[in-house]
Order: sequence, then C-alpha cells, then structure tokens
Amino acid sequence: MTESKNYTAVDFYDGSILYDFQNDVTAICDIDFFCRGSVSNTQGDAFWGTPRLKAPEEYLRGATVDNITNVFTCGALLFHFFGSFSAEETQKMYREKAFFPCRRETWTLSEAHYQIACKAVMPEKAQRYRSLCELTSLWNAVARQEETHHAHHHRRH
Repeated sequence: MTESKNYTAVDFYDGSILYDFQNDVTAICDIDFFCRGSVSNTQGDAFWGTPRLKAPEEYLRGATVDNITNVFTCGALLFHFFGSFSAEETQKMYREKAFFPCRRETWTLSEAHYQIACKAVMPEKAQRYRSLCELTSLWNAVARQEETHHAHHHRRH
C-alpha cells in the first residue's frame, strides 16, 4: 500500500508489527518514519534500523534507501518469522553490521519460500525483487501452489 503511494519505510522492524491471534489480524504500528520517494543515507552506519534487518545500503553514507531496501527488510523479517538464529548468529549480525539468512535447516517453510526470501536479501540491490508487490505476489503464489498440492494429497488418502 505505501509502496503504491511512493513511500519508503525507514526503521521498519519486527517491533512495528502487532498480531492479534484471537482475531487473526495483523496491524502495523510505530510508523512515524515513512518518506515520500527515496531517502539518502546521510548517517552512514548510524542510519536507523537494527543490524538484524538492515540492508547494506543502510550502512553506506550517500546510498539511496528506497522500496528495494524495503524488499530487503521484509525478506529479513521473513527469516526471523520462519527461521531461527542462534545467539551467536545474531551477535555476528551486530558485530559485522550485516544481515545473514538463517541456515536452511532452521527454516520452517518450503525450499521455494526459502529461495524467495534469499533473493529478497541479496546484498546487491539489482539482484533483489524490484518491489514489495513482486515479492508478495511470488510468496503468495508459492503458498497457494503448496496449499493446492497439500489438499490434493490429502484427498487421495
């Protein structure tokens, strides 16, 4: 939604997401820093955000932070939602000021979803999805395909 209105989220992280389990509703909060268009990183590695989710350009003074940066952040969030990191792996992200995908064996979803998340967090912006819409469309298509496959498999037994 914000992407279609040409806004870039800055300092968006897992603490910005609330989930109401009883009503199955997800809400976004703490959204005080959305900027129209792209943003120039004028702060270098002091740019807002946590090393658990920051894209490489969020460490680089003068780099452009935009919707493709938001693709990275959302990809990193997917790894935190559907994978797990050891304390040592998390400390490494802070120490090296870089996000790393979780190990495949700690990922709880399919290989196809893992590969989608990996592409979202490629260090080179040109190798990531061009938009959150593209990332979401692919993610949901795989989910629908797996759901259909799962439903057919259960009907046969």
